[in-house]
Amino acid sequence: IFYINLFIFHNLKLERYFSKLGVTSIWSKFGSMNIFQIQIYKIGIRGLYKGIGATLLRDIPFNAIYFSSYAAAKNIWKKHTNKTELNAFELLGASCIAGSLGAGLDTPADVIKTRLQNGANQYTGIRDCVKQTYASHGIQGFFKGVSARILIISPLFGITMMCYELLQRLFFPKTKTGIALVDSDFTQLRKSRLRNLETKLYTRFEELNQQEEQEKNPDQQIEQEEENLKQEESK
Repeated sequence: IFYINLFIFHNLKLERYFSKLGVTSIWSKFGSMNIFQIQIYKIGIRGLYKGIGATLLRDIPFNAIYFSSYAAAKNIWKKHTNKTELNAFELLGASCIAGSLGAGLDTPADVIKTRLQNGANQYTGIRDCVKQTYASHGIQGFFKGVSARILIISPLFGITMMCYELLQRLFFPKTKTGIALVDSDFTQLRKSRLRNLETKLYTRFEELNQQEEQEKNPDQQIEQEEENLKQEESK
């Protein structure tokens, strides 16, 4: 998704360039492979990854906020309704809530990414974009367009995750995915660690018992050592 976004971004730049030459649409004059070749010739391989830092700055926090919030919203809904599985409407609601939260909190990163794309050579990098945005608009400048972003992201991810959950139940009803899979993995890991800890404690307990018995019966210990020596000599 990151690479597709970057590819589309540079295609838009080429669109502007060709429009100045009187070409209404580069897609009507060139095929997709030709566009890709023009991109490589113009900006090189490294140029295809231009802006990936701003993209990661936006998408990684958003996904972390969204998926954790989505799992939490589903769990709260299940406890409130005493259900093991949510219906389509409830899944849509949980996903929309998580999408709204993620989109709202992640808006500053999206503003920075958008300004870097639209600002051309106005900014030298992410830090410079942050400084200029704060200097000209203050903190509020980082939340411009937050309502529009929520209106787009919330139903988009709401419908996507609802369809994903329903299709997963339809085609793979016994397969654990997503948060359920992670939870089961952590549960198994905790159980294995507890078993290992129990084994170590039991072994240590047996060693301490043997030491106590040896301290209580020093004569028996001496006799045991003498028997061991005799056995070694006989061998």
